[in-house]
Amino acid sequence: MLSKEQFTYISNIVNKNKDLVDHNYKGKDNQILIAKELTDQIIKFAKEIKSGEDNLKESVKNIIRKVFDLCESDVVLFKNGSVFIKLFENEVIEEKQKGTIAERFNGISEDELKSFHDEFFADEEHQNFFSSIAKEFVDRYLYKNRISNSDYEKNVFGYILNITLEHLISKYDNSDGFFTGFAGYIFRIHFNEVFGYIADIMLEKISAGSDFMVKFLEYYSAGVIVSDGHKYQVPTIKTENGLRWSVVSMLSIAKLYSKTKNTIQELEEKFEENKELIDELYIGELSPVEYHANYLEEKKEIENDISSIKKEIDKLSNTILTNKDESEVKILKQEIINNKKEILELEQEKEDLTKTEIDRATLKEYIDLQKELDYIKRQLHRAYRIINQNEESYLSLRDALVKALTSKKQQLD
Repeated sequence: MLSKEQFTYISNIVNKNKDLVDHNYKGKDNQILIAKELTDQIIKFAKEIKSGEDNLKESVKNIIRKVFDLCESDVVLFKNGSVFIKLFENEVIEEKQKGTIAERFNGISEDELKSFHDEFFADEEHQNFFSSIAKEFVDRYLYKNRISNSDYEKNVFGYILNITLEHLISKYDNSDGFFTGFAGYIFRIHFNEVFGYIADIMLEKISAGSDFMVKFLEYYSAGVIVSDGHKYQVPTIKTENGLRWSVVSMLSIAKLYSKTKNTIQELEEKFEENKELIDELYIGELSPVEYHANYLEEKKEIENDISSIKKEIDKLSNTILTNKDESEVKILKQEIINNKKEILELEQEKEDLTKTEIDRATLKEYIDLQKELDYIKRQLHRAYRIINQNEESYLSLRDALVKALTSKKQQLD
């Protein structure tokens, strides 16, 4: 708890830095952003006082809640050194709403959750969020715990929801209780995306020869099975046009697609590495080849100037020999002296220019790297062509697998 003096002190700091508080963040009057400069001052204050909280972030959040007079339902998050505040109108869950979406989202309206998702969560920072959830699920439950197909059907949605909440809490925290509802919301709207990533991983695993994944997916070719004395129809991996896939029929397209996809990733990484090495060899905005060409051109211009002046000196010397007018000869001799001085200046300029000549080894390195980069481009073009040619078949297969993975066996008797 803040004492009256402490509350007054930190309130004065906030009031003096009103320009560091955006009360209409991204054009939304229910969003506030406290800039890093002011956040740092609040953190410094939290460190200096004994607020009773062991966690510094909790202390800072409680101070912000007091100073900004926030409701319990409002969310306070740390984002890139700043503090993001989302104002919510928490809805009371009536008895008739038990077990509905309202309860699932922890009492926060879907419109509010959508607004938060669109303004805060749907950005580049979270682009790998759902693929990491899919990977965590496959690693933890399929490979580490080796769950059965039956356990998968019963618990897969709960497993993924828990992983989603874990990832959110590890990234932000859940002291506001907000992410309990938000986890359910984003899993719901990104449902197909998450299972699309899971299907991708499974197809990659069977391509790599994973016996466990082959056995796990063979379940979807079982047709009718008997369990606990009852017959069940198992979900099938079937495309929209009725084509059924077995593990054996999946392998060829999965292997080709997976191998080509990995090749593209390796080539793109190699391309970026080479590009960085090439960029490091640039002199200003010029490549070594362009710089060397400019150097040779400038050097040639100096040499041509020297050659022209020498011809002029020879011409003046010949004129002196035939000229009997002493005053004119004197003028011609002075011109020769001036020209010789200019030659000396040009030769010095040429010598200085020579010192800037690019190292031959650097020039060769650039040319070799550029050749390799061109080769990688050709390889990438070929790989992209293979991917594009097989993408329709692969996506049809993946969509069919997603449908099977999100379905359950149906009792026949």
